[in-house]
Amino acid sequence: LEIVLMVIYYIIKDEGDNLEAIIEEDLDFYSEVRKFDTKLEIEEWILMLLTRVINSLRKINQRENAAIKKAKDFIHNNYGDRVTLDLVSKSIGFSKAYFSKIFTEETGYNFTTYVTNIRIEKAKEFLAKTDMKIYEICDKIGYPNIEHFSRTFKKLVGISPMQYKNDRMRRCSK
Repeated sequence: LEIVLMVIYYIIKDEGDNLEAIIEEDLDFYSEVRKFDTKLEIEEWILMLLTRVINSLRKINQRENAAIKKAKDFIHNNYGDRVTLDLVSKSIGFSKAYFSKIFTEETGYNFTTYVTNIRIEKAKEFLAKTDMKIYEICDKIGYPNIEHFSRTFKKLVGISPMQYKNDRMRRCSK
């Protein structure tokens, strides 16, 4: 029973839910246990509580997964604009701190790194498939500063945007 209670209180603390929402009723655990006559009755009651806790955890995970998918879609659709942690977390209804935590757990990247990777991948596509100038690509992917973009691109890709574009053009002409 103590373990069940610890898990329930962990969920409440972490999720901001209330006890009644998780176990689907208002109980005094110790008074409940005293009502039973056999260990088997107590065991069945604890198993029922655990089932409710597990179902609650599943609902929380589904809500988080849906929120992260929505956030990723938002980033992919708006990478060229000013995409901030605050803006995205508000768009899915989570606090910045909580969203940041679950986003990193789910994607393996912090928010800024994830957005940067999306922008650099889009830049690579534009460099390889269009005749756009680097400053135009910069603007299109949400980098107002070409120097910052070039440094970031080189850091992640290993070569400058211009070298990348020239390499792609040479490969295509062969």
